Amino acid sequence: MAGSIIINKQSVHDLRTIDFMWLAEELRSEKGKAAAVLAKVLWPLDEGGMDMLQADDLDEVEFKLFAQTVRNICNSSASTDIDSGMSQFLVLLLQDIEEDARYL
Repeated sequence: MAGSIIINKQSVHDLRTIDFMWLAEELRSEKGKAAAVLAKVLWPLDEGGMDMLQADDLDEVEFKLFAQTVRNICNSSASTDIDSGMSQFLVLLLQDIEEDARYL
């Protein structure tokens, strides 16, 4: 079983369930001005019961807040004991996010 992260129509990332749930919890734990945006990203999982995080319907401002949150998670995970595969995944996910037209 796996979870999916939808960045846009061309960009979908799949993760094994344990890593997907870890990332969802990291996003859920973020507070501040990104909280409403992250609730929107987490809605399919939290309210829809789907193993999916969805960023494809975020507007430019929301998407940049989402990107900053992923960057924060990526930076903080570099100093923790997550496995190297997840660390590499976060770097690739962040690169993909930064290539989205809403980020530029």
